[in-house]
Amino acid sequence: MRRNNSNYVIGHFGGFPLRLSWLPRLVECYAPKEGMVPSNLEVIACDLGVGKNMAKSMRAWARVAGCIQASGNITGTAKHLFTHHDPYLERGESVALLHWLIASNMQQFSAGAWAFNFLRNGNFTSSDAVSMLHSYLSSENAHYSEGTLRRDVEPILRMYATNDERPSTESDDRLFLQLRLLSAKRRDARTIFQRTWMDEPVHVSDQLLTFAVLQTLAKRETASSPLSDLFAAGNGRAAPGMVFGFNRDGFFSAVERLDRQNNGLMSLATMPGNDALLTAKGKWGNLCASGDINAIEAWFWKNT
Repeated sequence: MRRNNSNYVIGHFGGFPLRLSWLPRLVECYAPKEGMVPSNLEVIACDLGVGKNMAKSMRAWARVAGCIQASGNITGTAKHLFTHHDPYLERGESVALLHWLIASNMQQFSAGAWAFNFLRNGNFTSSDAVSMLHSYLSSENAHYSEGTLRRDVEPILRMYATNDERPSTESDDRLFLQLRLLSAKRRDARTIFQRTWMDEPVHVSDQLLTFAVLQTLAKRETASSPLSDLFAAGNGRAAPGMVFGFNRDGFFSAVERLDRQNNGLMSLATMPGNDALLTAKGKWGNLCASGDINAIEAWFWKNT
């Protein structure tokens, strides 16, 4: 039996990385109509002028990113982001939000969710990452061939990994490069990748971090959590600290800054062992404890 309730989205992307225009195009095409993406891939391919395999990949990425539901209905988050807030993904914070939606989606667990919650190795190759993901899924009694996993892992590396020795061009539409969460260097005829840990990730605003923390609590149906549990993932649960690439000190400092702002949403209390207990306050605590993610999303878009 699996140890969690994840629906593993493995092998649905056809080896295609998520491109800048894909999600806005889906929402622009279908939101004004019936508000849902068709189940028939040939219809999507015809409407968007792409191949059937690419249409399948676009729909899979949209599901993992929380832009469409399993039924095909376009979510409120997708409508807010691509219809009103940032239709062309021109803002770094929008890209960071989209990254959060993908990497924190443990119900639609993908290579992206694994990479940014569980991959902590300082140096690794593409083959190393495939083997580690294979081992993780096997421990969850979810068995896939390494060939299938490679077609998911390699797009993640292409989407995120910057190469300072060979800067990307202005025409490069890999939208997640600007987050600088992975780096790549050529060494001994191999490409070596590294997770990048930062004190202050440039595109993670206080508003976005507050949203990610509250959403994490709501998904866990609790009003409180030690900061260490929000920094590093455990028990199959996403952690905003690792997802956004904070180092430990940077994450703790950022959350302490949120506490000092005294916005009435959350508070901190000291704990033994150089840790702190974060608690959502008042109605926010009730929303988190009841798992009311929709109310937290509504607050985010109202204040963004």
